[in-house]
Amino acid sequence: MGFQFAFLNPALALLLVALFNATPAEVGWVLAVYNASGFVASLLVPAYADRANDYLRPMLACGVLTLALSTLLAMSTSLPLAVVGLIVLGGPAGVGSSLLFAHLRHSGAGMSDVMNTRAIVSFAWVAGPPLATFIMGALGNRAILLALGVVAVLNVTTTAAMISRRRAASDENRPKAHAEEDGHPFSKFGVAAVVFAFVALQATNSAAVSIMSLFVTQGLGVDVIWAGIALGVSAALEIPALFLIGRLARRYSSRALIASGCVAGSPTTRAWPLSPTPPP
Repeated sequence: MGFQFAFLNPALALLLVALFNATPAEVGWVLAVYNASGFVASLLVPAYADRANDYLRPMLACGVLTLALSTLLAMSTSLPLAVVGLIVLGGPAGVGSSLLFAHLRHSGAGMSDVMNTRAIVSFAWVAGPPLATFIMGALGNRAILLALGVVAVLNVTTTAAMISRRRAASDENRPKAHAEEDGHPFSKFGVAAVVFAFVALQATNSAAVSIMSLFVTQGLGVDVIWAGIALGVSAALEIPALFLIGRLARRYSSRALIASGCVAGSPTTRAWPLSPTPPP
């Protein structure tokens, strides 16, 4: 699941320009509607999974949708058709990662287990962007869509195996989900505040990942592989932090950790203007 998004998200803006001749303005609105589709799907699909008490089957559907999206983008030469595919297929497919962590909690995993799994996903982001940009540089831009399709097939196969294993397990031996570790549910105002904070913080992170390839190739004038290296290094720095958070979750409340993360994620550097020569 980590490779799926480590391949697609950093390369998407570059693919829109290279394969569909999109202008920077078109890249902006395409990414906007794509992310809006993902936002709507992230509300509807997990809600269905909660009601059905089943997260694996929706995860399986997300893998199938990713495979369909990679096929459509590889075969299409029309920007409007690509946009439709991103909205209808890509948005819902992006919910798979969230469903993975919901399944962990539903299966009885504790906070530290979830954070350790998140750290493993970061390993995929260490290797994913450099590998994706290397594939694009060596084999052409469309080659990354073939790689994405292969990853989607692996996701479908893995999730199907998990479903089969769940069927074989008896209800008596299945672990029970953990209760909320802090023991104090959020009020509606608290939930709204957390959602607003995460939207504000994640928006900058998502934008940076999406435009990194264009920034490196068109802004700095260097090879696309450096975009992958930059994103891979950033993901590598996440890993020790996530393992540390997993340990801290045993001593401190999740709310305190979220608040400290917001402080740590506050922007502290100024953006340099796009120019072929980086500043000294």
